[in-house]
Amino acid sequence: RTFHEQNDKISDLSLQPPEDLRIAALLPCATEIVGILGLAAHLTGVTHECDVCLPPPSLPPSEKQYDEFSYLPSRIQSGHVRVATLSHLDIHATSQSEIDAAVSSSVTSGDGLYKIDNSALVACRPSLVLSQNLCAVCCPTPEDVRNALVRGGHAANSTTSTIAVVSLNPHTLEEVSETFVTVAEACGVRDRGKTAAASFIKNIERVSVTTQNLLEEYVIDVPKMLLLEWIDPPFDGGHWIPRMISLAGCVSPVTSAGTKSHRITWEDVYKADPDVVLVACCGFDLARNLEDARRCVPKLKLLRAYRQNKIYATDGNRYFARPGPSLVGGVGIIARIALDDQSEAVTRLEEICGDLIPKQKKGWDRVDFSEEVVDVEDCVKDFTAAHNAACKDENMTYVDPQTGYQVFTEIAHKKRGKCCGSGCRHCPYNHENVKNKASRIQQPAILYTTSQNISNETLFSSSPVLSPLTKKKKIKILFFSTGKDSFMAIRALCSNFSSSNTPENLELVLLTTFDATSRVIAHQDNHIDVAVRQASHLDLTLVGVPMHRGTSESYISRISRGIEVAAAARHAEVDALVFGDLHLEHIREWREMELSKLGYVLEYPLWKIPYNVLLSDLEQSGVPCVVSASTVEVVDVGTLFSREWSEKIAINAGIDGFGEKGEFHTVAKVWKVSKERALGLI
Repeated sequence: RTFHEQNDKISDLSLQPPEDLRIAALLPCATEIVGILGLAAHLTGVTHECDVCLPPPSLPPSEKQYDEFSYLPSRIQSGHVRVATLSHLDIHATSQSEIDAAVSSSVTSGDGLYKIDNSALVACRPSLVLSQNLCAVCCPTPEDVRNALVRGGHAANSTTSTIAVVSLNPHTLEEVSETFVTVAEACGVRDRGKTAAASFIKNIERVSVTTQNLLEEYVIDVPKMLLLEWIDPPFDGGHWIPRMISLAGCVSPVTSAGTKSHRITWEDVYKADPDVVLVACCGFDLARNLEDARRCVPKLKLLRAYRQNKIYATDGNRYFARPGPSLVGGVGIIARIALDDQSEAVTRLEEICGDLIPKQKKGWDRVDFSEEVVDVEDCVKDFTAAHNAACKDENMTYVDPQTGYQVFTEIAHKKRGKCCGSGCRHCPYNHENVKNKASRIQQPAILYTTSQNISNETLFSSSPVLSPLTKKKKIKILFFSTGKDSFMAIRALCSNFSSSNTPENLELVLLTTFDATSRVIAHQDNHIDVAVRQASHLDLTLVGVPMHRGTSESYISRISRGIEVAAAARHAEVDALVFGDLHLEHIREWREMELSKLGYVLEYPLWKIPYNVLLSDLEQSGVPCVVSASTVEVVDVGTLFSREWSEKIAINAGIDGFGEKGEFHTVAKVWKVSKERALGLI
């Protein structure tokens, strides 16, 4: 909102840029600056990494729908703006260690990772080129620009000499604000730059003062925050970032303001012992930083911040790496995290600062490590190890290392001889007497049982409608997340059952993992009650598997227990484990490597099926799927997933139309249609 308000103020100024102004912005922050100055219509060239640009204040009616995320892609697609840089390295398909090696090689050789497309730059016919000298590896330098113009067809003594090349090289927040004036002055609208710079500083001060006051009012200790600009190997945040941390009420344990980011060791990180870790890797959005943080568990789990669930990730590319307008949002993210344990303080911060604070799940998020495997010797407060030791000594109780409470062992429960119905942590009876299981169970248990008797099941058969089976021998267990993909996997299985010679003694069972404390399904942000509602409407047995953070029991071990519960409850053998994966090779490889150890067949009924086919099947089901969680700015929670919307975000925002890279997740509202239609049986 502040950028739009700021843009309105700027557009009111009488001073206008030259009509023949043509800007090639060869670094993403310059493209953002051009946008807030109200000069986006003059852009003719950008980099392959430019993704945010505020539309000009006066758009024709046909373009009123564009915002800061969709405007630039539309201009590129229409040919009004050309992409004038390229890279031989696909950072989105390359690990951090591989990228680091490529950067080191680039520094040694003197060749940047990103090259100018000489012919494209010349075709932009720029009168002004915005470049930088801050990092020769990441973006073209002024010298690169001049050489590219010559190689692209301009003679050094002709029009090239009339093209202005302006270099932006800020090291501090104050210098960042000065670049707004530099760009504005080069475009003939200096006053716009002064207005933008003043607004930038004012907004940062607003967040800073508010946060400092709230920290003092709620007597919150000043958090020690380590911002990781890279994680493999680790780099701290340099230049303007330490000052951002300070302004947001935290202290940086490693770097001083104005100095460059530099490589540190994990020993340095452990010695710093930060209260909070923010993974804000340069060049990566929120989804990628969340993913890389989870992959770094062997290093991060030794930190106090890991044990206290104080590791966060953010869109480091936009809010921290780029010296431009979005740094205001970066200060807001740090401030929001600093107050994260005080809900009342958070509410007041967001009320006072409004959209200066990027939303959780979009600009930043807490890293969920609930499905990561840890070793016993690495788990400081591990109740599984304590319980096993107590059982070995035949003790009735043990002291929980996290809370200090006495907890009954499995031996004590077996001595009682039945489930007490209290949802005990080590219940050996699958919580059979617990009421409202979804809210209370601590062990894998049946959360919903199909309404049909085992001896006379109503299940999938070769008939186009459900028909009674006389014998139950095998089950397929579908890993169910409540979202569209796993719902479509159910429909695919139903279709396969109906169209093939599938044995009639086969039943489908759903299995859902969720956080044992919050009762929320990871990534989907749906409560386990949603899965129960879906299962009961579809009349499919559902096994719930609560995942505990304070335990060394592995994910695979926990899943194995859930599978055993399903098989025992349905008096059946497991025919296969089924997944709704679409096309992510690394996810399937992990499943094949880890889950195959359990000895079951793994099936992927949706694998490599084209999106248009999946969309047609979803439309036929009539089941509305709504976004329940999002990690990108362009996707709002509550948005209805549809063919038109999926194709639009893929084209305009450049993200996967099905959210396969974690951009968003959904909930399938199966209860909106009949069971038969949802399952594809009519």
